[in-house]
Amino acid sequence: MKKNDIKLSEHFTLQELCHSRTAERQQLPNTPLPCHVMRLKNLCVQVLEPVRRHVGQPVLVTSGYRCEAVNRLVGGVPSSQHRLGLAADFVLKDGGELRPLWEWMQQHVPYDQLILEQKGRKEWIHVSCHIDQRQNRRRAFVISKP
Repeated sequence: MKKNDIKLSEHFTLQELCHSRTAERQQLPNTPLPCHVMRLKNLCVQVLEPVRRHVGQPVLVTSGYRCEAVNRLVGGVPSSQHRLGLAADFVLKDGGELRPLWEWMQQHVPYDQLILEQKGRKEWIHVSCHIDQRQNRRRAFVISKP
């Protein structure tokens, strides 16, 4: 089965959680191991699907799984949870405001880190979640850069 054929949940595929323009430009495979796929599936089922149901519209994943080389090229930290299949960055399809959603997520979905990231006019939510919920530290914060 090809990567793009694998459904992780009702609305999310492995292909969209692994898509990387950087990997395409550099002709790098951004292929997760089975353990990463299992973690991505958990993230979709436990976090992204409830978010999609809550907002009533598609959630666009801008960054999901990243292999070591892709993570390095995009400036990710070596310990990035993206490398482990635990994290995704996303925006709303309609470009809607994210702060109310970030606040809702703190009360309604499991998470390890929940970050509202702002860089200039761009804004996205970074969320990570462990399969073993006891490992989730429930750290929520805002990062704002000019």
